[in-house]
Amino acid sequence: MPDGQYGGGYDKKRIKFFKEFAHGRDKNDLYFIRGDSKSKDTTEKLENILKGKKIDFLYIDGDHTYEGIKKDFNIYKEYMANDGLIGFHDINTHKEGYGVVKFWNEIKEQYRYEEFIKKDSKVMGNGLIYLNKL
Repeated sequence: MPDGQYGGGYDKKRIKFFKEFAHGRDKNDLYFIRGDSKSKDTTEKLENILKGKKIDFLYIDGDHTYEGIKKDFNIYKEYMANDGLIGFHDINTHKEGYGVVKFWNEIKEQYRYEEFIKKDSKVMGNGLIYLNKL
């Protein structure tokens, strides 16, 4: 979600930086779709890229409302490999209107997970769930 009160997105210039995460893999295996994550247009773009393949790793950092992150998770988990990983941003951000903490606390009960939160931090944090369950 590139814009909006509870979204942020990234500058197009950051794509080159993000592709460095491929570490020797074909950088064409990384795709960045800017748009409303809940729109049919966005999921159609994804389906055209995937051509039936499954996603190994997905990072969710879009709509930060409870309803928004829950919907993103439910939409995109259908595109994930059975042993895929989903990362979440802002699992420790307690701002008005943000629902990531609530959703994170619910979802981590259902999956094996890891949390990456800076000691004594009251904001941000990253969470990772393993879709192959507990």
